[in-house]
Amino acid sequence: MNSEYWEKRLANVVWNSYNSLEEENIALLDHYSKAMNNIRAELMKLEEQTALSRSDKYRVQHLKSIQEQILEECEKIGDSVENDTIKNVSKHMQDIYKTSFSSDEKFSQLSKNSCKDIVNTPWQGSSFSERLWNNTGKLANELNSILSTGITEGKTITEMAFQLSNRMNKDMNACHRLVRTETINSLNRASMRGMIDADVKYVRWWAAEDERTCEICGVNHRKVYRIDKAPNLPCHPGCRCTWLPVFEDELTPLDVQSVYNLTDQELYATNKYVAGDFNVINDSLRHGFNLESDELALLEDLDKALDKFPNYEGRVTRSLYFYTQDHLDSFVNSHVIGLEHVYPEYIATTKGKIYNPDSHVEIIIENSKKGKDISLLNWKEQEVLYTRENVFIPVDIIVKDDKIYIYLEEA
Repeated sequence: MNSEYWEKRLANVVWNSYNSLEEENIALLDHYSKAMNNIRAELMKLEEQTALSRSDKYRVQHLKSIQEQILEECEKIGDSVENDTIKNVSKHMQDIYKTSFSSDEKFSQLSKNSCKDIVNTPWQGSSFSERLWNNTGKLANELNSILSTGITEGKTITEMAFQLSNRMNKDMNACHRLVRTETINSLNRASMRGMIDADVKYVRWWAAEDERTCEICGVNHRKVYRIDKAPNLPCHPGCRCTWLPVFEDELTPLDVQSVYNLTDQELYATNKYVAGDFNVINDSLRHGFNLESDELALLEDLDKALDKFPNYEGRVTRSLYFYTQDHLDSFVNSHVIGLEHVYPEYIATTKGKIYNPDSHVEIIIENSKKGKDISLLNWKEQEVLYTRENVFIPVDIIVKDDKIYIYLEEA
């Protein structure tokens, strides 16, 4: 399944949900209009009463009442926007989770509490609720400040209403931007939750077609990350980037370079190794032969690359085939139980099934911890590579069915 398939199946679901929610997000802004209309109505009442020569005491009391109303209206805005956003986004999060990844019943539905938790998961320093209420608190304080300043400076009710309306519109636009950002973030989190539950290990950064020229999104488009290392999306206001699943057997060398942050030189060296071009160098290391400068440079780049690959923990094996009995005897006799054995060359081992059932010698390391898991470079090989100069201790040598088994422990 390639990226284009997943774009149709998953990214388009995310983007269609986002576009559908945009109409509902715009409707949230009606809360601001209603609040401003209520505040404006109270201001007009004050103007009418002042015109009827009510006392300054009444005017001050009524202004205090309006300030209290401003706080109340801002709280209504915060409650309405938060509750409606969670309700609207949750429905689409459930659809994305349910339809995109697993037919398994236990992965078919997100609970309401899970949806709410996803919306309010902190990112970039705070949660949606915290950012919303922080903005709402600032709005209430600034509206009241406009009112207090207006009274002190003797501004007319119309002038104060105009300033209040402008400030309300400014916050309305900020709120819309916040909700849009939280919408795509929550949809992406639901998508990621589904991939994690479906045991996806890698994800690909995928930009919407019109964003692939964006300075940020375009550069990151198609980059691959381990799912537990993937950054949060969106990466900027208005960003509609999302994540697509990538499976191990689909990863290209360039994807591996992205996953492990390899330099071009390190990728070149690892590709040379996987292609078998290191056989001569490895043979020179094994026999202590001098290497050319370009070969030494390759060794250095491969060593740097291997430092970035994860260590593999578990059982690994190494299948060896010998063309002469002398070479076989020499190799086996060089392993003495209980004595350290140094391998000057890179040692290739395999996780999972034995690589060559017809081998003469099978080396077995039951508890590998130092081997580097480079299986993503060639998924069929399932290779775990030990760096040069590794030291092992033979713990047992067994002959069974015309095959020799050498059991090693890492020193």
